[in-house]
Amino acid sequence: MGAILFIALVGVPLIEIAVFIEVGGTIGLWPTLAIIVITAIVGTALLRQQGLSTLHSAQREMEAGRMPVRELFDGVCILAAGAFLLTPGFVTDAVGLALMVPPVRTVLGRWLWQAVATRGHFEFRTHRRKQPRDGDQTTIEGEFHEVDDARPDHKPRK
Repeated sequence: MGAILFIALVGVPLIEIAVFIEVGGTIGLWPTLAIIVITAIVGTALLRQQGLSTLHSAQREMEAGRMPVRELFDGVCILAAGAFLLTPGFVTDAVGLALMVPPVRTVLGRWLWQAVATRGHFEFRTHRRKQPRDGDQTTIEGEFHEVDDARPDHKPRK
């Protein structure tokens, strides 16, 4: 895990700098900077549009009594995509744009699901709430007493 973090924190910026130098040398400084700014603007617009769409889809799933697992995964991917797109660089922009594409998220989700399933038992269940029938005004009343297990005079009921 430490090696992955090290590679991410050191390797990614080094790769981005190398790509900046190559692209800047090929198309020039100002076009390179313009591309970086444009991808940040487009990324922000895509983040807003797809984020809101995913949020509405998750709300519909919950209203239908289903757990919005796919929508939650899409939301995490879109959030990561937004972070990648707002980070200056061509490599991070490519990763961010890829995460904005729904079929890419679907393939990534299937791969992740299979990886989790092969590493151990994972079970997911949803429960629906029982809706009260019209006119069903069942009220359950009760009493309670706090019990302090640490008190010596406490005797559990049989």
